[in-house]
Amino acid sequence: MKSIDVDRNGTIDYNEFLAATMDKDKLTSKKNLEVAFKTFDRDGSGTINLNEIKCIFDNSKVKDDKIFESMLSEADDNNDGEISLEEFKSLMLKIFY
Repeated sequence: MKSIDVDRNGTIDYNEFLAATMDKDKLTSKKNLEVAFKTFDRDGSGTINLNEIKCIFDNSKVKDDKIFESMLSEADDNNDGEISLEEFKSLMLKIFY
């Protein structure tokens, strides 16, 4: 129970339940992470930029650019304004493990 209740609020919410039931090794395999990265890298440049992050959430109610900038900066380890494949992999592994 404690390992599933990530936010430690005493209940297991939907996202925590899904995370607990997924096969994390399959989900975070090199192939799957590369496929996910290529899906987000819409222009095929080898990086994910701010505009591509906005496109991912195009139909959402989020319109504040600061939220997207925060997402970018969280993954952008070398502060070049883009997310490389290695930075993407690192972020995904942090999220799932």
